Amino acid sequence: MTNIIPHQAKMIIETRLDSEEVNRDLEERVRRIIAHSAAMHELEYNIEIMASYPIKCDEEVVKTVLEAATEVDTGKGRRKPSYMIESVNEQGGKGTYMIIGTDNAAPHHYEKFEIQEDIQPRGVQLLERAAMKLLK
Repeated sequence: MTNIIPHQAKMIIETRLDSEEVNRDLEERVRRIIAHSAAMHELEYNIEIMASYPIKCDEEVVKTVLEAATEVDTGKGRRKPSYMIESVNEQGGKGTYMIIGTDNAAPHHYEKFEIQEDIQPRGVQLLERAAMKLLK
């Protein structure tokens, strides 16, 4: 019912940033907002940090993927890859997360997002070419 006040609420926040400094600043701002909002309504709150994964770019992989992207029609949208594989980096490996452009009406994680299956073969081509370049 819309007129019932729940006894608790839960908020989940995830950040993906390429700077530890910016991530710390954002976390501190969120903590202040939660603390002040709770105080304003005389509520208790609890903050639990599940994990923190800064985005760190490996320049060699960025250069290679961008080069491979010029050889494959990756569709509309961003071509610059972003990287969030901190645990792989910590173990001396190189990992990547990238967005292959489509003309979707909504970005990832939005309710109107739909996978465009026709772009997937081009994504595979891009990964294949980037892998071959990195293995040379």
